[in-house]
Amino acid sequence: MANVTYLLGAGASANALPVVTTMERRMVIFLEWLVRNGIIPDARISALEKLLKSIAGHLSIDTYAKKLFLTENHQQLNRLRRFLSAYLILEQSDEILQYSTWYLGGKPPGNKDSFSEMGVQLDLRYDAFMAALLEKSKNELILPKNVRIISWNYDHQIENAYLGFCESYDISNAQRCLNMFPNPGELDALPSEQYGIVRLNGCGVLEMTQHEKMYQIRAINEFNGLTKEKIKYILEGDHEAAWTPMISFAWEKNRYIFHKAAEIARTAATEIIRQTDILVIIGYSFPLFNREIDCEILKPLDLAKEGKVFIQVLEKDYLSCRSRLISIYPNLNDDDVAHVQSVDQFFVPFELNRVVNKRGTARSL
Repeated sequence: MANVTYLLGAGASANALPVVTTMERRMVIFLEWLVRNGIIPDARISALEKLLKSIAGHLSIDTYAKKLFLTENHQQLNRLRRFLSAYLILEQSDEILQYSTWYLGGKPPGNKDSFSEMGVQLDLRYDAFMAALLEKSKNELILPKNVRIISWNYDHQIENAYLGFCESYDISNAQRCLNMFPNPGELDALPSEQYGIVRLNGCGVLEMTQHEKMYQIRAINEFNGLTKEKIKYILEGDHEAAWTPMISFAWEKNRYIFHKAAEIARTAATEIIRQTDILVIIGYSFPLFNREIDCEILKPLDLAKEGKVFIQVLEKDYLSCRSRLISIYPNLNDDDVAHVQSVDQFFVPFELNRVVNKRGTARSL
């Protein structure tokens, strides 16, 4: 069967989480919520206000993060890492509806003068995607072996969708069943070629530590209680100082514990692309600050063996996305790239359940 790889960007979670243009404003609301609920002490408020002001002065939070990395402002980068992790946990928690109702003043999520996706815990496209593709293997639900995912997102929408099909809420188990990197345990527990889902920028619901040459990961949600306690735990930054939220940007090279995580993610993603017959790009715009990594992981893509690239983005974004992709991978022909205009559900190519031959034909199983 054809090996189908999904490359996900922020647009793949846009029905539940803000994209670049609205994230900074949502973080301002989050800080206000923190203050009103007494989750952070007064002494920390000024530093977080300064952080948000700095984020607002850049094109995106990722742009600002890379600036901090290049200027070796590690203290501010770790503050950003903690704030982003705490924010994402609230946005995807059971308390998001209560949080959004507080902000909207009783107006339902989706009101025209509010953020349309505020108060939504899960982008239901992930739910439909899991329903279509999950298979039963012994006592576990797994994705087909010929379906892989590479994600630039540090949210946990994939896990939330998967857990909707399980009896218990256990993010660690979801990540293990899906052969996801990163997941709780030792950082390099699996050979890079065995990962089915790779997060290039880590995951905000995990944290990592290093002891000598050993790297250990654990899920934040598994040893804390309510969402407010988890958020306070993350933002305090004084707890078990060696543990840090595992938002490990793919371009973090030579940066203590995050270098190893970024290296494994890039290697695993490159190996997935090497085996790819069909590439489906959803909600990803190939931003300039990711170009070096995109070039690295897409380099082994070999569409000569009867492949195809599907780009599922809004019509207004398609031409720029296609142009950037071709600048990274210039061997693409016009017939190699197709636009999927509907964004109501994640695109699943017909070739998924077919044997793909090398001479341009496909036969049904």
